[in-house]
Amino acid sequence: MYTVYTKYFTGSKLSEYSYNYQVPLIVEATNRYETSLANTVEEAVELIKGLDSPYLRVLPDTYHMNIEEINFSETLFKYFNYFDSLHLSDNNRFYPGYGSIDFYSLFRFLKCLNYKGTFAIEGNIKNNFESDLKVSLDMIKSIVSRL
Repeated sequence: MYTVYTKYFTGSKLSEYSYNYQVPLIVEATNRYETSLANTVEEAVELIKGLDSPYLRVLPDTYHMNIEEINFSETLFKYFNYFDSLHLSDNNRFYPGYGSIDFYSLFRFLKCLNYKGTFAIEGNIKNNFESDLKVSLDMIKSIVSRL
């Protein structure tokens, strides 16, 4: 299956544009209920692995990883060189802090790896945007202050 999709990146206008203009082309690992293309981080890596472009990247997402991955830390360690951004969403698809993902352990592990990439908070709105964002950011600030 992956070799079929790999051809879309090899020599494609997207891949060429990404390389010529130094714009990342990112493949997000998305759970099996939403797509059959790349459900795990490993499958996303397989789509771009071996292609000669530093601008082809993968995007782990904690919501999707919670469904598809056995162990966050093991997956992120194994594919650390393939991502520089991470989506943060809780197991119930609300913003971080409204579910049961252990974000403290995740941030502690990423700190041990000396992760220098970015994070994006995403998810469904539980109450309203401002209060949900405040809950999420307060939780993240609390975690960061304890690292």
